[in-house]
Amino acid sequence: MGFLINRMHHFLHQGNIFKDAATWNESTLLKRDHAWKKTWILDCVPSAFFNAFVSLVITSSVNGPVSSLVPMFRFIPVDHSSHQELNTVRQSLKAKLVEESIVPIETYSQQNVFYKPYEVGRLMPDFWRILDQAREQKVNLHNLQSLGKYILSSSFDNEEYDDILSFLGVEPVNNEWYAACIQSSNLVAGVLKDLYLEILLFFASNWSSKFECTNIKNVRLIKYVGVDRDESLCSIYECMNFSTVVSLSRDYLYVSWLSDSSREFRCAGNRFFMPTCTQEALFFSSKKVAIWNWLQVQVKVVFVNVYEYAIHIRNSLNNDRKLAVAFVRFLYHSLLKEHLSRGETDDLCDIMPLIDNYGDLTTKRQGVIVPANGSKWVELIVSNPWRGVDYIELGEENLRPGYFAGEFTSGEQLLEFLKTHVGASDIPDISPPDADIPAVAAPLTFQNVFLLLDWIRNLKYRGIRILNRFLKSIKEATISVIHAYLFTGNHFANGSVLVHIPLIDQKFYGDRINDYKDELKTIGVVFEYGEACEYIGNHLMFVVENSTLTRSQVLSVLNFIRFFKENVLPLDKFISRIKERRWLRTSCSDRSPVEFVLFDPEWRLASQISDIPFIDTDYFGEEILSLEEELKSLGVLIGFNGSFKLVGDNLKSPSRLTSLTAEAVLLILECMHHLGSPTKLVETLRGVKCFKTNIGYKSPGECFLFNSEWACMLQVFNGFPLIDHDFYGSIIFSYINQLRQIGVKVDFEEAVKVFAHSFRQQASSMTKENVLSFLSCYRQLKGTPHKFPPDLKKFLREEKWLRTRLGGV
Repeated sequence: MGFLINRMHHFLHQGNIFKDAATWNESTLLKRDHAWKKTWILDCVPSAFFNAFVSLVITSSVNGPVSSLVPMFRFIPVDHSSHQELNTVRQSLKAKLVEESIVPIETYSQQNVFYKPYEVGRLMPDFWRILDQAREQKVNLHNLQSLGKYILSSSFDNEEYDDILSFLGVEPVNNEWYAACIQSSNLVAGVLKDLYLEILLFFASNWSSKFECTNIKNVRLIKYVGVDRDESLCSIYECMNFSTVVSLSRDYLYVSWLSDSSREFRCAGNRFFMPTCTQEALFFSSKKVAIWNWLQVQVKVVFVNVYEYAIHIRNSLNNDRKLAVAFVRFLYHSLLKEHLSRGETDDLCDIMPLIDNYGDLTTKRQGVIVPANGSKWVELIVSNPWRGVDYIELGEENLRPGYFAGEFTSGEQLLEFLKTHVGASDIPDISPPDADIPAVAAPLTFQNVFLLLDWIRNLKYRGIRILNRFLKSIKEATISVIHAYLFTGNHFANGSVLVHIPLIDQKFYGDRINDYKDELKTIGVVFEYGEACEYIGNHLMFVVENSTLTRSQVLSVLNFIRFFKENVLPLDKFISRIKERRWLRTSCSDRSPVEFVLFDPEWRLASQISDIPFIDTDYFGEEILSLEEELKSLGVLIGFNGSFKLVGDNLKSPSRLTSLTAEAVLLILECMHHLGSPTKLVETLRGVKCFKTNIGYKSPGECFLFNSEWACMLQVFNGFPLIDHDFYGSIIFSYINQLRQIGVKVDFEEAVKVFAHSFRQQASSMTKENVLSFLSCYRQLKGTPHKFPPDLKKFLREEKWLRTRLGGV
């Protein structure tokens, strides 16, 4: 009680109420012989103390910081007295203080602001430490006082002042305040990684006791890296319901690799990772276990290793070929970095979808063969005879060289990886199918003869039985060598060759052929010369006029012509009789020589857009190309030589003209230029999405040709398909008339109609950027011949499309 009197004494003295107050103490005030003083003084003390205290607080707040003001609150008599009279005084004083704005709040400025005690709230010490560090990191905290409770000054919010603050009725803020603070500030996104972990630790440590049932679950507290590779935030509720799946690496070694891989996979399957720096900081945090357990158990953050992440990606590919290609590279580098074991890699490769040669993603397969390009099997067999037994041919897209997460992979590395872990095979290591192989009936090159023999040797060495249909195809095969043929099986009896005796050319093959006697016997080669003598040739003219010629017979006819030419014998009659007949096989059908073309590089581009009747070199083999002069003498077209009409007359169907290369489009335009009014070309192209634009491939009628005088008009809104002149080159502008013919909008008058229609549709939802872009374009067109149509001008004057503070006007 003496403490109360002494505190009163100080403020009475400060207030100059009683000049002799210094001589008073508790005992004298309470003596019975001073009853009149006792009553009078005790009635005056609350007001005197209150006035003096408030005066001192206000004066001190002007002259110094809150830290110098706070000690003055120790003068408040907070202790209970054994004398009821003084307790009454104490309660009277308290009643005055709690209704006065005397409690300083945190302003983060030099301005001191005071509120009534019941209007002010206290914060948990751990959260004060977070706020102090956040302020050091330049995070704006000025919104703390706008969340329902004014926050007590940090200088005052200390344990040593608990009794004073309790006396005044300053209570801790409720738990929802912390959720509101996080939600309304940049406290999460604006702090560095270590302080972010402190924030997570704060909520983790107090979860069950304070925050589990608060709105913090709906506050965006959890950091992750989004599809755009920027840091984003989601709520605990989103994590708990897996609407946003946030992941962490189980091991520090995988953190960077998994994060980089996630960006490459565009966060497939809605799976995101916390920022790399946050994950790394977590692994080195002394509170790792507490934060880790809270994230895993309460927030439902998913912890994964590389294998588990790979399983997730495999299940999220969704027929996306780009992701499938990336997945192969991911597995390759994960194995190389030893993030996956060989066994895990094999398991993943067993279920990994592969792109086949048709561009389809497939997992159902009995085996895999290497891509046709550069393979030995296509060199020998041409087509894929294994497809019927669920073998797939690897698409070249699987082997496209490129980068994944900063790591380069060559096509050769990917092929070796797929050979090892998927079992992609080629001749001579692959087992042959039980099927006919029509391609081996064509003349085999020197290399293919030995490739076939090596394949047979490899099969015999591995103890694999050569199936009947396959063996029969080989026995009936024809092997071409220079100007002679090597026949196997019963070709002699069939009499299918018109000119040459089928003797193995030992000089051509060299001594190496003698090493394959067992293999040659297997496929039916006859080693006795006498048996070859039974071969009888038929007269060429008789065959041409009386039957449909086989491939071998066609080649024999051409060789016959060559023989006549070399020996300067007359050919006119023979050629005139056969050049108009349909006996040559082309890529379209059997035709007469004057109706078809011999393919060469000059025709490669034209073949992309037109079904040119090329000689079927797949059917006739390479030998047909060596007979160019003979074909020319029969009327076959050799070389392009400005054959624009032929290209136009044989144009492919619209469904096959989509997504054309730049060169192909320019060739079509060049054809139109030479043909004048090509009705078929125009009608075919009108509805075909063949032009590459800034928003993908579009049909001519949807496209615009760039014009610098009014191109700004097409930049006001997204969605106007501008022909990609960088893709086609500046030459595209020289075909304005042809582009106009097929419907491309090359003139302002046509373009502005489309723009006006789009403007009316989007006027009510125009963004600031749209409006500014339109106004800039309007200024640019002003004073030029390009004028907006009257109906659009009327729309601009009368409709609401400009946003004001009161709404659209």
